[in-house]
Amino acid sequence: MKLLKFLYLVGGAALFVALLLALDFRAALDLIWHAGPLGIAGLCLVFFGLFALDALLLLTLVPELPRTFPWYRRVLRVRLVGEAFNLVVPAGGFGGEPLKAVLLKAHYGVGYRESSAGLVLARIQSLIGQFLFVTLAVVVMALATNLPPLYQASAWVGLAVLAAMTAGFIVTPKLRLSSKLGRRFGGRNWARALTKSLAAIESVEDKINAFARAHRGRYLLSVAIAALRWTLGAAEMWLALYLLGHPVSVAEALVLEGLMQLARSVSFFIPASLGTQDGAVALAAAAITGVAAAGLGAALLRRVREVIFIASGFAMGGWYSWRTIRRAAADPAVSAELADTQRK
Repeated sequence: MKLLKFLYLVGGAALFVALLLALDFRAALDLIWHAGPLGIAGLCLVFFGLFALDALLLLTLVPELPRTFPWYRRVLRVRLVGEAFNLVVPAGGFGGEPLKAVLLKAHYGVGYRESSAGLVLARIQSLIGQFLFVTLAVVVMALATNLPPLYQASAWVGLAVLAAMTAGFIVTPKLRLSSKLGRRFGGRNWARALTKSLAAIESVEDKINAFARAHRGRYLLSVAIAALRWTLGAAEMWLALYLLGHPVSVAEALVLEGLMQLARSVSFFIPASLGTQDGAVALAAAAITGVAAAGLGAALLRRVREVIFIASGFAMGGWYSWRTIRRAAADPAVSAELADTQRK
């Protein structure tokens, strides 16, 4: 498995390098220099607004969390750490979810069952919102742009893959497929570890289904928040190209963002979707603007923002680690509790 992950990383890096060699890298750097530090700061500010919607989504889906501003800030910090790991861990955007649950438990006393159900449901709702947004983007692409037929066909294929992924995540908890699978193979010696894992998932499925029945209004609101979050991502794409001196229309920014999200979804196994995300943005933006350097510049500018975001998440993770060490040194009981949490 580690070898496979390494090969994915090498393949993504090779694709990224090939993209740099194929397009005008120096001209793209000149455009990024034209954007300047203030432009990059503006891009980060727009993304933080989208990230704030993500935190609101989680707060909506965990009834046990008080809907107050102090708790909103806590969720923001936890999500900052978890999402930074999600960007670099090849796990389809789920790599940082266990870390979020651990942070909520260790620092804020939120039980694993409550946080796990909320985190999984937030991912499902986010995927539904992403599918709705990408569907809109692909339809707009077909009606309002002149992208080559290969781009159009690839987008429809990618949308079909995303639809299958979304349906799978929706159906699994509703039909309790994990628990059924556990009962099917529960008596096999080779499946004991799997059965134990599925038993833990079963309680999360129960929690998700109970929330959907008891809080229909919040359930629908969460889908709306998720769809709005992905739709507003087009604003970041529009701003990136504006800063590079090659502005596009709102419809074109919507299409570019949709194509990028499709590339990220179908290449979830590659860390940070290296190469695939950049290729989708660079080639599509180049086709729309007619300037190859603009497409590559937009891809690289988004990567600059991403690196800043990842660094901020790791820095916040370091703050949580320091906070844990300080609490453990001050109270031996806390030290024992944290050691027990790590063993679990």
